[in-house]
Amino acid sequence: MRNLIWEAYETARDDRPLVHIWEDDGYVPRTWDYWRAQAERVAAGLRRRGVTPGTRVAAVLTNTADVGCAVIGTWLAGAVLVSLPTPRRGQEPFDYLAQLQRIWRDADAHVLLIEQRFLTLLDGRDVGIPVAAFDALAADGPFEPTPPADDEVAFIQYSSGSTREPSGCMLTMAAISEQERMIQARLGVDEGTVGVSWLPFSHDMGLFGSLLLTWVSGMRGWLGSPERFLRQPGTWFEDCAAFGAHLTMGPSFGLALAVRRARTRPPKGGIPLRAIILGGERIEWETLLEADEVLGPSGLRLETMLPAYGLAEAALAVTMKRGDGRPPTVRHVDAPALYAGELTPADAGAGLAVVSCGPPVDGAAVRIDGDGPVGRICLRTPSLTVGYLGDEGLTQRSFVDGELFTNDLGFLEEGELYVIARVDDVLTIGGRNIHARDAELLVERCEGVRTGCAALLEMPHPSGARLLLAVEARGELAGGGVPLAREMAAVVYRAVGLRVEECVFMAPGTMPKTPSGKIQRFRCRSLLVDGADVILERVAL
Repeated sequence: MRNLIWEAYETARDDRPLVHIWEDDGYVPRTWDYWRAQAERVAAGLRRRGVTPGTRVAAVLTNTADVGCAVIGTWLAGAVLVSLPTPRRGQEPFDYLAQLQRIWRDADAHVLLIEQRFLTLLDGRDVGIPVAAFDALAADGPFEPTPPADDEVAFIQYSSGSTREPSGCMLTMAAISEQERMIQARLGVDEGTVGVSWLPFSHDMGLFGSLLLTWVSGMRGWLGSPERFLRQPGTWFEDCAAFGAHLTMGPSFGLALAVRRARTRPPKGGIPLRAIILGGERIEWETLLEADEVLGPSGLRLETMLPAYGLAEAALAVTMKRGDGRPPTVRHVDAPALYAGELTPADAGAGLAVVSCGPPVDGAAVRIDGDGPVGRICLRTPSLTVGYLGDEGLTQRSFVDGELFTNDLGFLEEGELYVIARVDDVLTIGGRNIHARDAELLVERCEGVRTGCAALLEMPHPSGARLLLAVEARGELAGGGVPLAREMAAVVYRAVGLRVEECVFMAPGTMPKTPSGKIQRFRCRSLLVDGADVILERVAL
């Protein structure tokens, strides 16, 4: 099959703005000709820095036009792009730099690319690798492209790190091209499509689902920044209305934030939306219903919502709802039976609502591993990683005969995938399996708890495991946290029948999360043991 990345590079397109990227408090338009020519100049600049075919180039992919050009330019130079994680919430600069150093050393990177503004983080120190700013890469002069062959590793992206330290997933150029082909086929994206996204380029949905989708399809894209969205969640759908978006995407927690803002300040004008892709974490039915209620009049209706399932190991998407004009499918099931591995229907409102993430995209296949209908999700796809960088043991444990055994639990019904939780979200207490996320979602509805900032954790203790609830509060805790702690503990007990022994209130912005908004439970446990500086109050119950 032809490679879509290089077919797009060779396609003659006019000089109208193709991509608009948020920079300096406004969207800056860039033409196709600019993107392609600047990518060639970046490749020439990398060659002058000693980059040759097969060289690994480490980069913190922030959302700028220079970064977009560097992604293509790195491949034109024949190099392997190693995408480094952006800082996680609450991470100290020293810890972040130490994390980057571990990764680029393990990757044997030749050069580190970062934004000019991040050079101050290095403070002139020798970090053991040459460093270059994205805006200083370009060079003039003759240049002959030598992109990686289809079967060669071209990109190393790190898994979300919700259950362990991020692992480097090695993707070939063919895998990247196939992922773009699968997304295009499911969405029907072409040069007449208008897309809006705020997702970070360092995350698979932001890179493959927005930046590179714009490159291969020729669609018109408005690409914002995650920092702007988190400061002003309402800008997501305000931009969609202002630019007439047909396509947008984001995680479930981001939709919840935007909907909360839209209740008091809805976007001005309608949105001709055809699809909003939702992924990155389990999709919550209540969030979709609320979005339909609040933003339906603007154009974001249930029928436009496309829940999807994907992961870094598959480049991005594995399953996705079809844009067939129907609302997402939801199954109401008995929660205790589900946790025991059985599927028992329940009345709406009485059981757990599990949203379908659609059928596999073209070329992918999904099955459930286990003795019953509920089990570990296993998959095959032409966009699958060839393994984890420097971790042969993890590669062998995760892959069997070309099939990936994920850490996600779910079930299949009528060819559609229903995702329940990650293995790490399941707490086994008193012989019962409890899915922590079910209780956490109810806790987040308590007045005073920040959306996406509740973690139910089983903590080791000399007398046996203890159940602990960690949250970030919204605003000041008037009179202390005792009343809210008791309310949240009661919510957990009603939800899953377990007694919380301690509630911990964490400082704003310190709950460790992945770029897609999933709580990093292993880091959260460490902070609660060793991170006294992030704890505002502990309430024993």
